[in-house]
Amino acid sequence: MRDQELILRALAFYYEADNYRSPLVSFLNGFMGRHRNIDKDQADDMTRVFSNSIHVIYETIGTSAFRPSRALNAAVFDSVMVGLARRLDCGPIADPAAFKIAYNALMANQVFLDACGRGTAGEERVKTRIALATAAFIGVQ
Repeated sequence: MRDQELILRALAFYYEADNYRSPLVSFLNGFMGRHRNIDKDQADDMTRVFSNSIHVIYETIGTSAFRPSRALNAAVFDSVMVGLARRLDCGPIADPAAFKIAYNALMANQVFLDACGRGTAGEERVKTRIALATAAFIGVQ
């Protein structure tokens, strides 16, 4: 169940982050409700967005991704996935080493880490972490 929630979070924030309002569970339920009966093109787009992003993460960061400490952090996951997906909207990443550097810099950013710590469903924390992740990756070639 946890993996499904993570995928849902990544997709919901990718497509509708600008509409996010707390509480998180209501946002996710609303997204699910609006996308319950999607057509093949929408399903293919969602699959592309998620698959392309997770592939880049796995190939460049590996199994330590989304883990600022030991455990996987859902807030890191959703924001990094959204930031990377937005970057991939501009085309593939030609320099995986540059992406890894940007990722590591984001993981060292205390403002980002604070937004991924406590109270992660708060509107300002969500907006902050997604904005920081987007900014971190947008210039990666």
